[in-house]
Amino acid sequence: PIVSEKILEAVNEQELIDLAKEKGAAGINIAGLCCTGNELMMRKGIPMAGNHLMTELAIITGAVELIVVDYQCIMPSLVQVGNCYHTKMITTADKARFTGADHVKFEMHNGMEQARKVVKMAIERYSMRNPDRVEIPGEPVDIMTGFSNEALLEAFGGSLTPLIDAIKAGKVRGAVGIVGCNNPKYKHDYCNVNLTRELIKKDILVIVTGCVTTAAGKAGLLVPEAIEQAGPGLKEICGNLGIPPVIHMGSCVDNARILQLAALLANEIGVSISDLPLAASSPEWYSEKAATIGTYAVASGIYTHLGHPPNITGSPIVTNLALGGLDDLVGACFAIEPDPFKAAKLIDERIKLKRKGLGLEE
Repeated sequence: PIVSEKILEAVNEQELIDLAKEKGAAGINIAGLCCTGNELMMRKGIPMAGNHLMTELAIITGAVELIVVDYQCIMPSLVQVGNCYHTKMITTADKARFTGADHVKFEMHNGMEQARKVVKMAIERYSMRNPDRVEIPGEPVDIMTGFSNEALLEAFGGSLTPLIDAIKAGKVRGAVGIVGCNNPKYKHDYCNVNLTRELIKKDILVIVTGCVTTAAGKAGLLVPEAIEQAGPGLKEICGNLGIPPVIHMGSCVDNARILQLAALLANEIGVSISDLPLAASSPEWYSEKAATIGTYAVASGIYTHLGHPPNITGSPIVTNLALGGLDDLVGACFAIEPDPFKAAKLIDERIKLKRKGLGLEE
């Protein structure tokens, strides 16, 4: 993530901080949105300002001088919304340019130079901010993040044995990766949050990435205190470890971490990934990459729920293959269910089936 990493380095350079203070600012604030923000929060602890459907809302606080985009999940309206305030939009990738935005191309050889240029552009616009139009609603919420597989293993004492023992004992009945987007066809965050809550009630550990992260964080699910919303077994295990029942593992493109964790579990137990009590879900997906991520989850043997179908329903053969036929081939398939409460029941039944296959109590 060269764009976000280099801009973060630039805003911490004393020369640029001094320049901002000369312009009347107290300093330079950087906040994350969508997956680029997830990367900074996961690796560097930089707070998020929101998820995909909140990008316009960040601008209308009146407190944003510059909004810098990479190449995915970009609202096409950002230039127009920014023009209603003093916010300038900066694009950084040739394949994601927008009319009315300034283009500052980032490449490996010029990342730091371009980052300084972008930060200076933000500083120069600070004098254009209208204090009478600045309104930042709500209060910040705390979350616990930074759970790479290495950090998760450390939390378990350096071994997966405590997690495997908890799964065998039924205290953690399984795990589900909830990933992906917001979708304007759904009430904002409704499916993401309610599916997460229903699963942890059933002693199912939830791992989140992408825009689901902000939804779970706002709902108070990414702090250790969230164990009070979990079932008794999951509450005990997470309470002993001091971790939330919902684990944040990065941005949408970090979903391979979840797959790596599944592989580590399968190798430790001596079974296939498709034999494990696991599932994946993208309840509010809108981006084609989310359906692609779901496809590789299924291909890896993980039952995958989507809130609505991809554009395949014109072909009965492809639809039937996705919703059942793949089970015989790779040990997993897709399930489509827009209602998060019904989806939780579908996933729970699948986890019961997989636990039974391993000789464990449901």
